[in-house]
Amino acid sequence: MLRVEVDWAPAYELVVSLSAFVSRREHKTLELGTEWIKKVRAQISPDLARELSVPGAVDHVDAIDLLIGQCPGERGAGDFLHWFGSLSPGELYERLAPHIVKGRNDLLTDLDAFRRHHVALLTAWNEQYFCGADPAILGGLAAEAEATRQSAGTQPPSQLLEAVTNGLLLREEADETVLLVPQYHYRPWNLFSAYRDCRLILYPADAVPPAPGEPPPELVRVARALSDPSRLRLLRHLAQGPRSFSELVRFSGLSKSTVHHHMVILRAARLVRILDTDEFPGIYILRPAAFDETGVYLRDYLSADDLDALGEGEDHV
Repeated sequence: MLRVEVDWAPAYELVVSLSAFVSRREHKTLELGTEWIKKVRAQISPDLARELSVPGAVDHVDAIDLLIGQCPGERGAGDFLHWFGSLSPGELYERLAPHIVKGRNDLLTDLDAFRRHHVALLTAWNEQYFCGADPAILGGLAAEAEATRQSAGTQPPSQLLEAVTNGLLLREEADETVLLVPQYHYRPWNLFSAYRDCRLILYPADAVPPAPGEPPPELVRVARALSDPSRLRLLRHLAQGPRSFSELVRFSGLSKSTVHHHMVILRAARLVRILDTDEFPGIYILRPAAFDETGVYLRDYLSADDLDALGEGEDHV
């Protein structure tokens, strides 16, 4: 039976924001945009920027997320880092070993180095960026987590999971526990970690509402998704039936990384879903209601009563 649980704490977003900054391959896809990357790079010290530019500087994030889930108290960034730094290698092993999947012996062999490196790095990141980030982000994520927690008591788990992850489909009969955590900095991506006893999904959440007169993020994502001819061709191909990732690559003639990029954007716009089961891993399906919803987003935005930046009562050409 599929089970869904919800968690959130500021420490999760501390790690997510750092991961977003160092993951260069995803910078062109991040909704915060390259301007955020430039702004943060100018804000942090040259020493920290240099350290974060080293490949693998932020590793074993799944283990850090696992520790955040076990941390006592409210798990603010500073509280978590103090607790994390106080753990001995033996305590870390006891907390991680029962949950880390097989094949991760590289992590468990030098937990003292793992702790020292990540506490120092995350402390510097917290001091130079995260503690000065917009507090509305954390407030919005806390509200999102509570709303998702309430929904978990009224919706089938598979329906809730599909809604918050932009189309990840798991069957109700799947014997799996999924822990959902909302995140802001890595939108529109879902971030996955697999443990022995559950799957963690840090799902994208619009924690900060758009300014008055600005289009809603749902409409912006659809407009972006439909603006590329390759994505339109992929949608047309999916209109003929479900397709695997390999089939989409063969059809498009594009590289795997490019097709993956396109499918992330299409999923973020809620135009396609992905079925992920043992029988059908990674099968993409067109969402039948997607285009009706797009019309609703556009109509609601165009007919809104709030004033735009041009002002009311002026003549424009």
